[in-house]
Amino acid sequence: MTLVVFTPSHTSAHDEYISLTKSEFYFSSKFLKNNNLQNKLFVVFYTDSEDIYKFCCEFLDKKNVNSSSLIKKKRHWHITNQGFRVYK
Repeated sequence: MTLVVFTPSHTSAHDEYISLTKSEFYFSSKFLKNNNLQNKLFVVFYTDSEDIYKFCCEFLDKKNVNSSSLIKKKRHWHITNQGFRVYK
């Protein structure tokens, strides 16, 4: 895996980004579209056993025991363990 430092020039709802808050992860619509993930319904998070500060996301079509649902809100998606809901 090749890591590249990400330095945003500005933040916009139209940019490709992942945002973390105290209670949620947000994936921008552009991030999902550019990575062909806009039809995925679930996500699983993994941690690196050698580096606790690294994590990975796997986007899924079907729910599994470790997955969280993606919820669409305006121009971004966020995750929940409470099921899939779409907001327009």
